[in-house]
Amino acid sequence: MTPAKRRKPAADPADQDSPYRAVLESTADGILVVDRRGRMVIWNRQFAEMWRLPAAVMRTGEDDVALAAVLEQLVDPEQFLGKVRALYDSPEEESFDVLTFKDGRVFERYSKPQRIGREVTGRVWSFRDVTERTRAEAALREAEARYSLVSDNIVDVIWTTDFNLHVTYVSPSIRRFTGYAPQEFLSLPLERLFTPASLADARRNLAEALAENAARGKVGGRTLDVEVVRKNGTTVWTEFKISFLRDRDGVARGILGVARDISERKRAEDVLKETVQRLSLQSAVMEAAANAIVITGPDGTIQWVNPAFTALTGYTEAEAVGNNPRILGSGRQSKEFYGEMWRTILAGEVWTGEVVNRRKDGSLYTERMTITPVKEHDGRTTHFVAIKEDVTARKEMGERLRQAQRLEAVGRLAGGVAHDFNNLLQAMLGLTQLARAQGEDLSNSPERLAELEELLHRGARLTQQLLLFSRREEPKVERFELNRAIRETATLLRRLLPANVTLQLELLPEPLHVAADRDQIGQVWMNLAVNAADAMPDGGRLTVHSGREGENHVWFSVADTGHGIGDDIRTHIFEPFFTTKSANSGTGLGLAVVHGIVTQHGGRVDVASTAGAGATFRVVLPRGQGDAAAGDSERPASPALPQGAGQRVLLVEDNASVRRTFERLLKRLGYEVISAASAEEAEGLALTQPFSLLLTDMMLPGLSGADLAERLRQRWPEVRVILMSGYTDDEEIRRRAAHGALRFLPKPVDLETLAHELHAALAES
Repeated sequence: MTPAKRRKPAADPADQDSPYRAVLESTADGILVVDRRGRMVIWNRQFAEMWRLPAAVMRTGEDDVALAAVLEQLVDPEQFLGKVRALYDSPEEESFDVLTFKDGRVFERYSKPQRIGREVTGRVWSFRDVTERTRAEAALREAEARYSLVSDNIVDVIWTTDFNLHVTYVSPSIRRFTGYAPQEFLSLPLERLFTPASLADARRNLAEALAENAARGKVGGRTLDVEVVRKNGTTVWTEFKISFLRDRDGVARGILGVARDISERKRAEDVLKETVQRLSLQSAVMEAAANAIVITGPDGTIQWVNPAFTALTGYTEAEAVGNNPRILGSGRQSKEFYGEMWRTILAGEVWTGEVVNRRKDGSLYTERMTITPVKEHDGRTTHFVAIKEDVTARKEMGERLRQAQRLEAVGRLAGGVAHDFNNLLQAMLGLTQLARAQGEDLSNSPERLAELEELLHRGARLTQQLLLFSRREEPKVERFELNRAIRETATLLRRLLPANVTLQLELLPEPLHVAADRDQIGQVWMNLAVNAADAMPDGGRLTVHSGREGENHVWFSVADTGHGIGDDIRTHIFEPFFTTKSANSGTGLGLAVVHGIVTQHGGRVDVASTAGAGATFRVVLPRGQGDAAAGDSERPASPALPQGAGQRVLLVEDNASVRRTFERLLKRLGYEVISAASAEEAEGLALTQPFSLLLTDMMLPGLSGADLAERLRQRWPEVRVILMSGYTDDEEIRRRAAHGALRFLPKPVDLETLAHELHAALAES
């Protein structure tokens, strides 16, 4: 509007006689009529209120400066007046635009020419307040922008369908999900989008939801897992969360859904299911295992046992859990034994060994136990798993097998021993009869005496070896020199071998010390040698070698030139009672006993053989530590026999010849001797003075020599005791003798040994 210097007073809007008044005041829009010179000629109340024009300004006809000042408070003058001037230049045109007030209100502004006839007399302006609508539209656009931003970037897929499951909208993330563009996805039939089973499942769930909604009104959504078919033909497991799209009245008009790829979750569920099944199977196996299984914490506290543990020990799971395995302790193992076990498993290594334990009822049993540490990923041990196998019956069977094999070997030895022993007796008988016939004084014939003494020693060694071989006892581990033991036993072995079999020893020149039971290892190589001889019925060569294997093992081998071992039977040769011999030639226990003894000692047996080319059995054993083996040292010969000083010795021997011999030897050594033929006779003697030493045979008629010793010690606590026997199976006596509680002499005993034993026993007092 172009301000004018002066203007006439406008018609009063309150004039009820104005022809325009009813129209002007009935509309909600602000109306303004301007003449060709830009003067405001007609307006309504709505216009005045929109523009906030004081009535005085509108009516007084004062200078337009006041009006312009009011307008400048509301709009940018150029924004407002520029449009007006443009319309003055083209008065025929209609105009529509939006005018924004400085206070934030927004008006749609419409203008068209005012005509009287064909003449344009001015312009009519219409102003409509669209502030709230504009704000709502802006808010809607902002919400749509935010929604578009979310839907375009969300990983999940947002979609809508009608009740026939025809997709009406899908978010752009469908491309990442399936490979389809949104428009492609909208045009696909359902059969292409879902697997048949998933489509049926989706329809069923939709029908149930619709029925529930119809029956109960507004209900919540549902969640189901379906398989969606990708564009490349593969499928993806999808979690559908569906709810109803509702109008303002709450009526369901469609379906809104969110789809999420749950393939990883499904795979994890499958892995978890397989893991649970595997753990369930493992648990069932552990529960049903024949061997006892114990799981403990790192401190040894029992956390779980299986039923086999209860069957083995008598302790229920409730009694065992929370306790320590020490409840099974028998006291048969030393602290060092358990110390070594704990050092091994705490170092993270598997420990295996045999333990004698005690059941709840007090009975003892032997178990072979393997303890395995269970570690976390950081290497920290969290549990120990012990598997316990009851080997009591097996050990008893093994002992019976070994004893049976001993008896079998003893039976074979009988002929050779009888032959050799008869030869010794023949030689001794011939020497003594020849001396008597010639009236010869043997004291003046040292050569004859030496020959006779050697024959006696040979006979003693022969019977001693036979007793050691046949004796049944628990293994006694000691350190000894292997080559020497083989040479000593070879003397006996040669009597077992046929004359057409040559025994050849090719042993390592240096000492080979082992830690084992001397008698059992001797039985091992004797069994191998006898088997080798049986494999050479037409004669051959039997060779024994020995050597070292690394730093911690030694070995010996027995090789023959016999018929060898075929591949078909090699895997069975260590089985009990397996034999290729005839029914009257053996029990099939020899190699089973060999294998049992060697493995019990922590060794192994290697076999090399070719059918028709002989066989070699190689036995590897742990090396005994130390430069000298216990038991190998011999007492140096004394330059003179130790003599007594008249000490009183009580001699008890039931064999008169042996008793007279010992009386002479004791007197020869300078002792006062009182002898008796039995323990009862010894007790009946008028013993007014104490004895310094009791020398008695173990096997006496009536009261034994050991019992006699106990009774005499009650009378004379300081009396020393030496027990003698040609044979004893009393392990307690041997144990007490080994610990120094008493002394033991095996018969026959020579004068030098007797003298030293007497002197040592009396020196202890």
